[in-house]
Amino acid sequence: MLASRNINSIFDINEEFEEFDEEVDMDTSEDDIDLILDATDGVGHVWEGVEDDKTISEESRDVKRVKTYEIPVEEYEKWILEKAGLSYIRHDRQRKLGGARKMYQWYERWYCHRYGTYKSVAGKNINKKSRLAQKETKKCGCKSYIHVKFPFNSSKVILNHYYKHNNHYPGRLSDLCTLPLSENIRHFIQQRVLEGLDCISIQRLLRFRAVEIQDQVLKECNNSNVNSHNVQILRDALITRDDIYTIVHNMMKSLAYIDENVLISLEKWREKLIIASGNCLFKHDISDEIGFLFAFQTKEQKELTKSSRVLCLDGTHGMNNHGYHLFTLMMRHPATGSGYPIAFLISQFKKTITLKKWLNFLKQENNEWCPDIFMVDDAGEEINAVKECFPDSSVFLCHFHVLRSWRRKLGHKRGSNVDPHKGIIWNDLWQLIKTEGWSDVEAQEQIINTISKWREMGIKEIEKFATYFERYWKPQYEMWMVCTRGIARDNMDTNNLIEGFHHKLKYTYMRGHPGRRLDGEVYLLVEIVLRDINFSIFLSELKIGRMNPRQRQQRIREIVGTNFINEKDIYKLQQNVWLVHSMTNDDVEYSIQRRDSDNDELDISLYVCTCPDFKKRQLPCKHIFAVLGQIRSYDNNVEVHEVKELQSFSVVDSSISPKTLDENNDKNNEILKLQEVFSTITAEWKDKSAEEIRSLRTTLMQATQVERSRIAKIDIVSRINDENRALIFQTSQSAPNIKFTKQILF
Repeated sequence: MLASRNINSIFDINEEFEEFDEEVDMDTSEDDIDLILDATDGVGHVWEGVEDDKTISEESRDVKRVKTYEIPVEEYEKWILEKAGLSYIRHDRQRKLGGARKMYQWYERWYCHRYGTYKSVAGKNINKKSRLAQKETKKCGCKSYIHVKFPFNSSKVILNHYYKHNNHYPGRLSDLCTLPLSENIRHFIQQRVLEGLDCISIQRLLRFRAVEIQDQVLKECNNSNVNSHNVQILRDALITRDDIYTIVHNMMKSLAYIDENVLISLEKWREKLIIASGNCLFKHDISDEIGFLFAFQTKEQKELTKSSRVLCLDGTHGMNNHGYHLFTLMMRHPATGSGYPIAFLISQFKKTITLKKWLNFLKQENNEWCPDIFMVDDAGEEINAVKECFPDSSVFLCHFHVLRSWRRKLGHKRGSNVDPHKGIIWNDLWQLIKTEGWSDVEAQEQIINTISKWREMGIKEIEKFATYFERYWKPQYEMWMVCTRGIARDNMDTNNLIEGFHHKLKYTYMRGHPGRRLDGEVYLLVEIVLRDINFSIFLSELKIGRMNPRQRQQRIREIVGTNFINEKDIYKLQQNVWLVHSMTNDDVEYSIQRRDSDNDELDISLYVCTCPDFKKRQLPCKHIFAVLGQIRSYDNNVEVHEVKELQSFSVVDSSISPKTLDENNDKNNEILKLQEVFSTITAEWKDKSAEEIRSLRTTLMQATQVERSRIAKIDIVSRINDENRALIFQTSQSAPNIKFTKQILF
């Protein structure tokens, strides 16, 4: 329940009431008194001073209602805001210049927010569009103000409060619509802006507060004689979208719009990104063939660029008020499996030369960066730029865009009235694009046979499509057929990651309103979008919240590797190299190797496996989890360097001293030791039966064969590791950069 009281009780603060018959000396000139600044200028109006003799009657002209207080200098502002009333605004502070009668260090005035009157200039300025009738002006000619003086050699200010209000009643609901918002609500909105909320989100957040007091506001409005003590609380609760927009816009001007000039603001953004360990390329010569260009990466983006192998490249429009394009390079994040943008480009043109400038800049900033695959749509400028900048990388076409182009050209539609011939064509196209396992020669034969099959139908429309397909899609079959893509493409055949990101960027972060300055677009990407994505990744790494599909698949592999692969199926061949038997085929073994690193040996990103699952997904497989599970089984997370000993016969003579065991492992010495062992065994088994000696000889031969196989496996693994050194010693979760080459040209 909102308490209310009489207006006079608000200002009676136990000080005595005084009446003055003479004029009060405010130590100001007439020009200073007339100089009043309006803090809330109205549109289409100019300020006009109010003469005292025009608003005060003859009977009360010589008597002014004023109260004088002495308040500590550090507390007078708080007193004005809390005690003097709800509607005073500071307009000026002036310092007293030198003079013999100089008494005060400075003085200032606080005026009622309804002080003075407006003089309308509507229709008088031909350059301004005249408006229709507006709401009643809040400048009602009120004369109330506060005069503050700070004397020399004093810690208190002298405050003269002329509290007589004219033509309105402060504290009543009728005065509610003219009150400004408090600093508390402004600060609250500014903090929400820093958290990334837009106007609509903040309005929805504050709407609940307004609904709670709606009934009370209606009750107060029905009683015109009631003064609301909490009228400022009511005003803050009944905040409008325009109020929020004004605060957000002013906040954005200080955060994103570093300078009124967009080019100067972008130059400062470039410096800010570079200082934060990022990079930026800024060109704004619109007369150049490249045109406007602003490309950048943050520190987090640069770190992920080093391990990027399969990338999506695409552009979008409608992001700013200039109509410039936004290009994004995106990879699949290794931890979450969702898309992560590693580079942005804002450009005036969608040209090959512009994209080449950007890609070459990224190559220069990221040394030894050479992705394996670029996934693009059927845009020619993107394909040409990638082929020229990364000749060793493969360029694949997004299946969604390829199928959409075929469907439009064929005129094939889903539904009950489907042309059966077009249905056959569509099934053939689907088989060509999705079938795996064909070699290069087989893929070409399938395309040739399919085109011949279409022409044999004898339908003019089908023959026309066959000619189109043979001319445009047959020569670039390696860009859209799955059989030519291999398995190490990170399970990506479409550009859905980047398409979804652009859709979320426009309709979630921007609410479908593209009218944004270029520096505002940079602020949105750097301070809101990337921070939001990084925070989501942080939660995912801490395993907080629901598991995403990739985490669920990884959890399944972890359970299988740690619980269902036996320790006897894991062999350590040498330092950082293991062999693991396949669970489905006993004749198959996979090699797991850990990169040499000073990091923790339990860091799963350091391990690489030769199984098909790791090659395809480039993520830890069940065999890696099995090896790590064996390491973790030992105390203090320290791996006990032990090689599985095969069951074999071993005899050590007691005459061999510890000194002999510590001798240099020279080959000749080892041969002599081996001969001594066999001599000892021979002498010991002379008295045994022939059957026992035969059994011993068989056992020794079997042990020798097993040891020979173990050594052969070590040699094979070492040779494989040498051949695939790039696979092992590159950054974790990387794949060899092998580009598909055609064997036969059409």
